[in-house]
Amino acid sequence: MDTSAARSRLEKSLAQLQSNDRALLEERAPSDLHLAHLSQHPADYGTDLSDAEREDAVRGAVEREISQIKQALQRIDDGTYGTCIVCGKKIPKARLDARPEAIRCIEHQQEYEEQYN
Repeated sequence: MDTSAARSRLEKSLAQLQSNDRALLEERAPSDLHLAHLSQHPADYGTDLSDAEREDAVRGAVEREISQIKQALQRIDDGTYGTCIVCGKKIPKARLDARPEAIRCIEHQQEYEEQYN
């Protein structure tokens, strides 16, 4: 397995995600929404809270992706990249091409998703 190509893709994705995360942080409204918007209509305040919750959800997803990519890079370093954590078999190249951070073969990923979704 050519891990150098996977490493390159993962590092590129990591840099992009970290850049996106920084941008989200910079765009973030002040944490004292209740003081900043006292003179606005209550519906505006509700919209601001909803936007803040949505931003938190997006940041959470970005942080999870960053973590998964860092773990994949560590698996490359450890020599375990491309091996299913459940069965120990090699993850198909097509799956790793689509999801280079994958930790399970397709069969075990489907079982995982059925169990936890």
